[in-house]
Amino acid sequence: MDFSYSEEQNKIKELSSKIFQNNNEHELLRKIEESGSPFHKKLWKELASSGLLGTAFNKDLGGTDLGFVEINIILEQLGYHISNIPFIQTIVSTGMAINEFGSQKLRNFFIPKIISGELILTTALNETGRLDLNKSDIELKKINGVNRISGKKYLVSYAEESDFILIPYKDEENHSLCFIDTESKGLIFSKLETTTREPHSLLTLEEVEIDDNLILCSSSKTIDVLNWINLRTITSICSLTIGVAQACLDMTVNYSKERKAFNRTIASFQAVGHRAANSFIDLSCLRLVTEQAISLLEHGKEAAREVSIAKIWSGDVAHRTSYTAQHLHGGIGADKDYALYRYCLWAKQLELTQGSSAYHLNNLGSMIRNSN
Repeated sequence: MDFSYSEEQNKIKELSSKIFQNNNEHELLRKIEESGSPFHKKLWKELASSGLLGTAFNKDLGGTDLGFVEINIILEQLGYHISNIPFIQTIVSTGMAINEFGSQKLRNFFIPKIISGELILTTALNETGRLDLNKSDIELKKINGVNRISGKKYLVSYAEESDFILIPYKDEENHSLCFIDTESKGLIFSKLETTTREPHSLLTLEEVEIDDNLILCSSSKTIDVLNWINLRTITSICSLTIGVAQACLDMTVNYSKERKAFNRTIASFQAVGHRAANSFIDLSCLRLVTEQAISLLEHGKEAAREVSIAKIWSGDVAHRTSYTAQHLHGGIGADKDYALYRYCLWAKQLELTQGSSAYHLNNLGSMIRNSN
């Protein structure tokens, strides 16, 4: 079978790579990260003007009507030229969910503005200390005839930068998913510091009013939608990790060809070659299992096991590849004037985001046990 990309997919890869590379200058990224507002707005605008933000959306709404495979091609290139932009949050976790489950009114309101780059969306799904999407600490109460929600959400990425946040809440035994306008009264943002300086906040909701027009889904359907979002978000993280790990490996190979010890380049040392080869094999395995998960999700098939397998590999490969890169670089790997440190920080954050390898290994074991 031929697993190579189509001509159209190769064009998307080339275009996205060019845009990311042109906005990935090391000193520029340092200034953005240290500015207190690390969101790379110029890059986001260029992605919008190129049409790449509309890759997964219907043509009648301004998109190009492609799919999840093409989204992950873009994400791998983003990982290779890593920058702080809410691509997964806005395009995958919320935008694609609106496209799949939202009413026509909701799609017409959100998707054209997502494609144009006007709107930024994010999610507040995870609970403190757990990844169980079947439970929510956000509760709905009717106060003076108005539906309002209260509670806290931790590690909400791009919360202050977003225009709307997708939040699950419960009303007795029922669950719902609703977008909350970030200008709503009762929303309190508290900045959190993260490994990569990607913007995250503690989100406190104090009797925030629900707009019925912004409800994505309710009742028993909500858990299915949450799982749909979660599987695609985790798989997207795996694609991002492939790009990050590939960049770490390429930087290590290039450095070892130039760095000399004992009058020889260190690339000629057998132990160095073995370390680099192991990273290459690791990366090839991660790519394989991630593409398997992407393919199943693209065709609407059951993929929970495959997604957990991909995330297990993603966490392990992110850790091992970044460790090897630092080891073979020596002291320069931690120098902030050299780009490797940024990739290693991203590798560590991605390793743990949406569940570590140990969490997903346990999750996979539970799925296998329950199926027998």
